[in-house]
Amino acid sequence: MKKNLLIIIPSRNFNEDEYNIIRNYLKKAGVGIFISSVRSGICTSGRGLKVQTDVLLSNINPVNFSGIMFIGGSGVLNEMKCRDLHLLAEKFNSSGKLVAAICAAPLILGHSGLISGVNATCNKKYRKDLENLGVYYVEQSSVQSGNIITSQSPETAKEFASLAVNYITK
Repeated sequence: MKKNLLIIIPSRNFNEDEYNIIRNYLKKAGVGIFISSVRSGICTSGRGLKVQTDVLLSNINPVNFSGIMFIGGSGVLNEMKCRDLHLLAEKFNSSGKLVAAICAAPLILGHSGLISGVNATCNKKYRKDLENLGVYYVEQSSVQSGNIITSQSPETAKEFASLAVNYITK
């Protein structure tokens, strides 16, 4: 059975490098990819890459996916308190499915309360923000705590994607 991952990107200013590295790794691993965002339609990276969403947040059923992955970028700062994203992450988590976030995106999980008291990492410039949300920041490229995987940057994206694939195919 083919595994599918839901990738959430900020509607504006997502990290193009993280997106491309992760998307390419997942495709090579045979994982189906579906893109969503807080706004439907076209999302734009910080450098101008345009990506069409595949599914509306309101139409997402975790049953159809092996996990959810949040891509970073400065656009996360505008969407990290979005209750719809928090509820979605909580639904995936409560069914033991993969919940993964890279760069600034662990702030979404932090604001949802999902990683309070949990070991996690993020882009180093958001360390204090994550710690202020009750998260135990770990100075590592990627951190896995059960079904939750967090990572730091485009430089760690391949390792992050590898951990995600290992989790959903075990």
